[in-house]
Amino acid sequence: MHKNTQFIQPKLAITDDNLINELKKKKKNRSKLGFSLAYLPIPLQEDKNKRPKMPRMAFLVNVDSGKPIDQVSDMGIEFIGKPLIDMLVRYVTKYGRPVSISVKDDDKGCYIADFAEKLGIELIEDGRMATVNNLMANIMNMMESGLMADFMKFD
Repeated sequence: MHKNTQFIQPKLAITDDNLINELKKKKKNRSKLGFSLAYLPIPLQEDKNKRPKMPRMAFLVNVDSGKPIDQVSDMGIEFIGKPLIDMLVRYVTKYGRPVSISVKDDDKGCYIADFAEKLGIELIEDGRMATVNNLMANIMNMMESGLMADFMKFD
């Protein structure tokens, strides 16, 4: 990137104070989660006169077990923000607040940083993210082989 080039990083902020207060009441559990957001190799083109859209898929993974917990995608919707936050809210509502959420880099972390900060969840930047990287590789292989439905089984 050129030295003078400015990059505007998106930030997803949660403004529902009632929701934040409700989720803050949930006990902390011992879970360490991994979060990933990736483009899927499935171009969607609803209008032949418009450029195809590359949908994204976000995952929550248990870092210790490698087991997927939940996923959302933005296929058919404009922006993944609300489904992504809904996924995090579902987790906290059902299981409590995790100790930490690991992200591969700041580009991914910007989507959940506000959520983590407001709920007292440690956000860890871990470029290795082996658990999530392995999951993403398996998903891409499954998509190519047509076995995605068998693979995507969550708690």
